[in-house]
Amino acid sequence: MSWQEYRAGEYRYYGGPPQPPQTSGTATAALVLGICGFFVCPLICSIAAIICGNIALNEIDRSGGRVTGRDMAKAGLILGWVGVALCVLAILAIAAFIVWAASTEGDVDYYYDTQISMIRVALNV
Repeated sequence: MSWQEYRAGEYRYYGGPPQPPQTSGTATAALVLGICGFFVCPLICSIAAIICGNIALNEIDRSGGRVTGRDMAKAGLILGWVGVALCVLAILAIAAFIVWAASTEGDVDYYYDTQISMIRVALNV
C-alpha cells in the first residue's frame, strides 16, 4: 500500500491506541483512610493511611507515568501523620490529667474538711 492510498482519518495503530493513565487505588485508599482517621477510628485508620500512602507513592514512581494519584497519596500520608500526632497528644493530655488528679487527691480532702468545719462553726454545732 503506497502513501497515496491512505485517506484522511485512516491511521493504523500497532498494539492499539495509547491508554489514558489510571489513578492508583492505593492512593485513593490512603486519602479515604486519612479522612476516616479523624472521625471513625483515629489511631488505626491513621496508621493504615500512612502505610497505604507510602505504598501508593512507590507504585506511582515505579509505573513510569502510567499510574497517577501522587497528590492523593501525599494528602493521605499527611492526614495520617496529623492523625497520629493528634492521638499522641490526646494520650499525653489524658495521662497528664490522671497524674494531676492523683496528686491533688489529698488537697481535695483537706479542702472539704475545712469547709465542713467552717459550716459547723457557723451553725454552732
